[in-house]
Amino acid sequence: TYRFLNDQIGSPLYIAPLVGLKKSNFYFGYSYQIILNEILGFSTGTHVVTLGVDLFQGLSNCRCTY
Repeated sequence: TYRFLNDQIGSPLYIAPLVGLKKSNFYFGYSYQIILNEILGFSTGTHVVTLGVDLFQGLSNCRCTY
């Protein structure tokens, strides 16, 4: 599925607080998108879970990304 901004009712207005953890080369993140306008009658929000892995850590010795 997809969503296109022009086919939504009203003007979307959201707040999405995000919490994340990093353990070694692994990441975990959780977010809940809170809807603040008239779209609230059609949707109560969205849960987002993010998982990540740092790959290729030894390819560069540049400390600029720390």
